[in-house]
Amino acid sequence: MAMSARMVFKHLSMLNDSLTEARKDKGNDAPLFDKAAGDLGFINGKAEQLMAVWDLFEKETEEQAPPIAKWITRRADGKGDYQFCASPVSAAASLASTLWRRIAGAVLTSATLRSLGEFDLLLSQTGLKWLPEVSCITLDSPFNFQEQGELYLPPLLASPKDPAGHTREIVEWLPKLIDVNEPVGTLVLFSSRKQMQEVASTLPDSLRERLLVQGELPKSVLLDTHHSRLKTQQSSVIFGLDSFSEGLDLPGESCVHVIIAKLPFAMPDDPVGKTLSRWIEKRGGNPFIELTIPEASIKLIRAVGRLIRTERDYGRVTILDNRPGQAKLRQKTIGITPPVQAALIFR
Repeated sequence: MAMSARMVFKHLSMLNDSLTEARKDKGNDAPLFDKAAGDLGFINGKAEQLMAVWDLFEKETEEQAPPIAKWITRRADGKGDYQFCASPVSAAASLASTLWRRIAGAVLTSATLRSLGEFDLLLSQTGLKWLPEVSCITLDSPFNFQEQGELYLPPLLASPKDPAGHTREIVEWLPKLIDVNEPVGTLVLFSSRKQMQEVASTLPDSLRERLLVQGELPKSVLLDTHHSRLKTQQSSVIFGLDSFSEGLDLPGESCVHVIIAKLPFAMPDDPVGKTLSRWIEKRGGNPFIELTIPEASIKLIRAVGRLIRTERDYGRVTILDNRPGQAKLRQKTIGITPPVQAALIFR
């Protein structure tokens, strides 16, 4: 199949070249040639994707190298066609060979380059661990997190492992945690759309009137409404999912309380994640320790980082998750938020 796909792509490319040459001598028919070239370009792009997939299906990785995930799904729509998919489980080798080893130097900066206080995850996932001239440094933050913010862990009875019970406890706790008479902003972050919607529909009317739920309004309209309420001395509460835990800038009193419904542990449920987990286990490793916890640490830092945005900000982070064994993650990732970090890469 891989050879057939390569031949299809080769012949389509040759046809495209011939079409380009023919257009030079057909001035009056240029619009027709342009349309044909556009259609052929679309088909050629699909053929290139087909060739890439079958090349990956055919490729055998070395024993110690990260594997290639390969899977087949049947589409429920239309005629129920089968879809063939393949993807490397790691971009580290590609980045190392096509980017890092071809540049004179680079500087990577972010507040979430570290995981659990270390750069190991970043270096591993990007292929930087194979380069000898890599330096990693951590820079202090200009914010005084110990004085500007606090962390609160309510004594919950239900664990997120009991979705129904956990949802009921969130509904009970939110009216205690949020004062609807105080004209400030609150951000409540969920990892499940279903739980977010169930909580929103079950809250008391006084709090439900203050809600702005992600997905019910365009993001720009939601944020404009949030700021408008605060300007008129009203409280405002945003319910959001993972996408609201990063890139959302709510300085000052537009966000003085970040409530995290559940720590962001995500077990791999996609073919790429499952393949990578099985490979780690085959090597004698533990995917939960090597992947899940470090990635959850970064997500938690990003979520917590929505609170303190300037030197004058203040507020509280509340985590509604009582699962045993989570204390270590909280201790290592919340300070209340991380310092600015930088990884310096030189050749």
